[in-house]
Amino acid sequence: MNWGKWITVVLIVFMLLIISFVYRAFQSEVNLVSADYYKQELAYDEQYEKQMNTQQMKGKVGIEFNEEEHKIEFEFPTSVEKGVIHFYRPSDDRIDVKVPLGSFSTGRKQVDISELKRGIWKVKIEWLDSAKTPYFYEHHLYIQ
Repeated sequence: MNWGKWITVVLIVFMLLIISFVYRAFQSEVNLVSADYYKQELAYDEQYEKQMNTQQMKGKVGIEFNEEEHKIEFEFPTSVEKGVIHFYRPSDDRIDVKVPLGSFSTGRKQVDISELKRGIWKVKIEWLDSAKTPYFYEHHLYIQ
């Protein structure tokens, strides 16, 4: 074989390699941080205010993880009028779980996590107290 045929073979192999990479790129699933991330970025000032309210409150949010019972107990230093606990999985947004918080006075809320898969989770808690002050707290959790 002369060198012209080798150049043709190398170019064909290279093109097939590029085509296979492009095909695989289109077949892979893309998980965005959030489907409405642009809307959330526009509301960043509100989110910042919630975080500042959480830092300024007396006491801190307590999180106690019980592996044996597969439960997490949250302790709130303020009353809770309404809110939500969002278990966010960075690697797969299809298995995220949201637990609504009903009205209760200062105290504890226990959540069953036996349905959550093993791995890294972000726990995002948003709530309003009885004075309608918004709060936000985020905690990283690793379930084994």
